[in-house]
Amino acid sequence: MKKILLTMAFVLTALGNAWADDVTVSNIDIPQGSTATLSISLENSKDYRQLFQFVLELPEGITVVSNSAKLNMDRFNDKADLSCTEPTTRNYQFLCQAGTDISSIGDNSGVIVTVLLLADASLEQSSTPLKGTLKEIEVTDQDTKAFNPSDKEFDITIVAPLTKITLDENSTTVPSGIKGVDVEVLRTINANEWSTISLPFAMTGADVVSAFGSDVKIANFSSWSFEGEPDNVTNITINFTSVNPQGGLEANIPYMIKVTSLVSQFNAYNVNIIKQNSPKLRKSFSYDGDDYEAIMYGYNKKTDVENRFFVSENKFWFSEEVTIKAFRAAFGFDDITLAEDASSRMTMNFIDEATAINAVDADDDSSDEYYNLQGQRVDTPAKGVFIKGGKKILVK
Repeated sequence: MKKILLTMAFVLTALGNAWADDVTVSNIDIPQGSTATLSISLENSKDYRQLFQFVLELPEGITVVSNSAKLNMDRFNDKADLSCTEPTTRNYQFLCQAGTDISSIGDNSGVIVTVLLLADASLEQSSTPLKGTLKEIEVTDQDTKAFNPSDKEFDITIVAPLTKITLDENSTTVPSGIKGVDVEVLRTINANEWSTISLPFAMTGADVVSAFGSDVKIANFSSWSFEGEPDNVTNITINFTSVNPQGGLEANIPYMIKVTSLVSQFNAYNVNIIKQNSPKLRKSFSYDGDDYEAIMYGYNKKTDVENRFFVSENKFWFSEEVTIKAFRAAFGFDDITLAEDASSRMTMNFIDEATAINAVDADDDSSDEYYNLQGQRVDTPAKGVFIKGGKKILVK
C-alpha cells in the first residue's frame, strides 16, 4: 500500500442537502511527462465543518505527486489534518478532519484543495480526454450527520511535452524569461551541512521534497546584529528562521538549505524562469540611531565578486575576490568594518532549528587547514591563493 501523508487545515460545516451541486472539479491539461494542478472547489451558501472526505480515481498513467496537496488558506484555519492514502491502485483516499478547534466556512466559494498530478511520459497526446472522478464524497457536520454529494467526473487531456532545459552552476549567463518549462539544475549541495541556494524560478513544495528529500531543512534570512563600533565590529550574528519545505521556494530569493544526502542535480516541473541578475535580501540593524544593512546576495550565474562572506563546511569565510558558482548566495555588509583581531567572529543562529553554524574567528591563524576560494578543503596546496585560518594567503 502506497501512503502519502499531508498536513492541512480543514474545517467544514454541513447544513441541508445542497451538497450535490456544491463540489466541482476542474478539467485539466497535463503535458507528457510533466505535471499540472487539479483544483477542487466548494461553492457553498451555508456553513460546513468537522469532516470532508473523498476518493480521487485516476486513469492509468496519471498519479498524484507525493506531498503536493494544498489547502486554500484563505478559506480555512490551521487546526486540522489531511491524510492521503492509495488503498487501491490509482484510487487516492483523502480525509480532511477538523482538530479540537472547530471553525466553519460560511457563505463562501472557490477552490478549497489543489493537488499536483503527474502524467507518465509514455502517454500519447490525444484530443480525446482521459477521465478522472471525484467519488465517495462525504461531508459531516458538527452533529456527525453525513451528506453525500454526487460523483464528479472531469477531463484529463494529455498535451505536448514541455520544453526541458538545463541550468548549469558553471554557466556565466542568466536565462531570459521563459515560461512553462521543465528544468534540470546541475548544482552540487553537500550533505549534512548548511549551504546557500538562490534560483531564478519558484519550486512547489512537492518539487522541493522530491528534489532534496522529505527531511530537507530550509531557512530564511530574518535579522542580524553586530557588537562593537561600526568601524571596529568584533562580532556579527546573522539570524535565520526555519520555513516549511512544503511551502516551496520563491523565485530569486536566497535561502539557506541543508540536505542529508549529496545532491548533484535536481528537477522542477512546469516553471517560469524569471531573469534577475542580482537577487538580494536586505536586513537593517539599528545602532546608535543609524541603520546598517546586511545583504544576502543571490547569484543566477557564475560571477566574480568582491568582499563577500560565503558559507562552506558550516563555516563563514571571507574573500576579497572570489568566483561564486550559480544558484548560490553570499553575504555583504554596508558601512561597517570587521575588527583586525582574533576576537572578530561571525555566527549564524537558526530559529526553530537545533543545529546552528559554528562561530568562526575571522582572523584565527591557528588552523593548519587550507581551502581554495570556493571554500573546498585542499590537503596539499600548490601555487596560488588559498584561505588559511579565515585569511587569504598566497602560496608560492
